[in-house]
Amino acid sequence: SGLASFLDALTLAGGIKKSGSLRNINIINNDKVEKVDLYNFLFQLKNRSFKNPSLTEGSIIVVPSIGKTFAVSGEVNKPGIYELLGDKVSIQNGIDFSGGISGFGKSNISVETLNANGNLIMNGNINSNQIVKDGDLIISNLISLRKTGHFKVIGSVIKDGIFPLNQFPTLKD
Repeated sequence: SGLASFLDALTLAGGIKKSGSLRNINIINNDKVEKVDLYNFLFQLKNRSFKNPSLTEGSIIVVPSIGKTFAVSGEVNKPGIYELLGDKVSIQNGIDFSGGISGFGKSNISVETLNANGNLIMNGNINSNQIVKDGDLIISNLISLRKTGHFKVIGSVIKDGIFPLNQFPTLKD
């Protein structure tokens, strides 16, 4: 119908494949091209609003292959792989995409990146305004849990998590 929207059409099409871009979608209406960045909708980015374009008879939606990517892991709420758009995504933007830092206390941010020779380089104590590059891995780690009176249990256990040291002073407890 003439009232169909971009998001309605994507839903009808079954969504976007993992190999498809969420940040560089083109809608062609009457020889006019409108670019759509779904991150504005999905992550409700600051100072950016999402407009759900209307479609008209003969509209074409073009979803290209995913572009350059980076990953976020560690103590974040939504670890994952995220798509870069241009060269203006900062470390802080990447952490925001991942739902922010999780856990107690302060976090130490490090970045694994490939240098020009193809060697993996890890940089710690990163400035959150640093720009992310294609293939970077942002890692958020809690700063010494021992200093804050907690310990962490992970892996093949029934109850993983962060626990206060004062409630479990020895392994017997």
